[in-house]
Amino acid sequence: MSENGWTYNELARNWLEKDFDAQTRAKAGGRLRVLILDGHKSHVSEAFLEYAKANNICILGYPPHCTHALQGLNVVTVRLRRH
Repeated sequence: MSENGWTYNELARNWLEKDFDAQTRAKAGGRLRVLILDGHKSHVSEAFLEYAKANNICILGYPPHCTHALQGLNVVTVRLRRH
């Protein structure tokens, strides 16, 4: 967490690696993981996207200024059946 409570590119990249990836990697078992973020530029940098791509994480972004309207979409669990 930053001192002022705001995020920035390096902090977001560290969170992706040390929190999101670390906490979801084993459960995903090599399958693609999807991370939905708001579209703010301080959350996503080239390094962030490169790390995500290299680690099988798909980044989806809400359109700017729409997070409040689409908020419910970030609490969905999808189970796919294997045939």
